[in-house]
Amino acid sequence: MQTVRTNSSHAPIILLYGTEGRGKTTLASKFRGSLWLLFEQGLPRGIEVETMTGVDSYEGTLNALRSVYSEAHEYQTLVIDMVDALEPLIHEWVCVDQGVKNIEQLSFGKGYVLADAAWRRFLGALSAIRSKRNMVIVMVCHATIDRVDDPRAPSFTSYAPRLHRRARALGGKL
Repeated sequence: MQTVRTNSSHAPIILLYGTEGRGKTTLASKFRGSLWLLFEQGLPRGIEVETMTGVDSYEGTLNALRSVYSEAHEYQTLVIDMVDALEPLIHEWVCVDQGVKNIEQLSFGKGYVLADAAWRRFLGALSAIRSKRNMVIVMVCHATIDRVDDPRAPSFTSYAPRLHRRARALGGKL
């Protein structure tokens, strides 16, 4: 076996998640030259960031990402704060598109399958921005505690991003 030195030419995509008040947003604010998509108005005192307006819907979010991708700018980092606040906007978009009031109304989990497509579109846009603009992507998310029942070991708890399990699974596809 031979060892070789290698590196990545892509900027990283980072997910910061944890319980409330742990400094996720404060840490994200330390990234140089950042532009923010704020889905939650919970900035800690003393933190001032440059934000994009109009991200109060899924379509508005995609429009903002198109703008970051296509318009000239000097930003080095794109921060999405909080990803778990984007998820209800995706579910709302699916509901409007399908003419239902609740994502659960679509039988056999079809609503969440349609939400997967919306998540893929969002994640694809982030990947495109990273590739074209060489921007660092930082996503901030709250955490939830899940119980893990493994038949091979005693049950334990684990921290995970506070997203639907299907949406969590898509994150590894970047």
